[in-house]
Amino acid sequence: MKKDTSLLYNYAVIDSVMRTIVDEYLIKQDPYNRIVFVIDQSLSGIQRRSFNEYAESKVEYLTSRKSWDIEVTIFINHRDSAYEKLLQVADYVAGATRYMITSGNSKYFDIIETKIKHKDKWDWKNKINW
Repeated sequence: MKKDTSLLYNYAVIDSVMRTIVDEYLIKQDPYNRIVFVIDQSLSGIQRRSFNEYAESKVEYLTSRKSWDIEVTIFINHRDSAYEKLLQVADYVAGATRYMITSGNSKYFDIIETKIKHKDKWDWKNKINW
């Protein structure tokens, strides 16, 4: 992982997001489940292919472990965040969280805190009062 930081990036971005989608949003009886995943286009061509393959294999693994006989179609779109409003929201959440953790000032995070639905306990130093 030290040599290929994209592996860590893939895991950090995909693992908990896909687990949440598969566990909480896919419907077992729906044969037409579909995931549309939009991410910033910051990755190179090779890194994008690796990212896409990891995301697809993660979804396949998570659905197979549930023993569901369904097909999940996944569309991964790498877009410029300057033109994608939802990516701008994700950038704000990441920036506000980072600012709060690094500076101790929660003024930006306080604006969004009550709107965060899925919270993983990654704050090992307990700087966020979940």
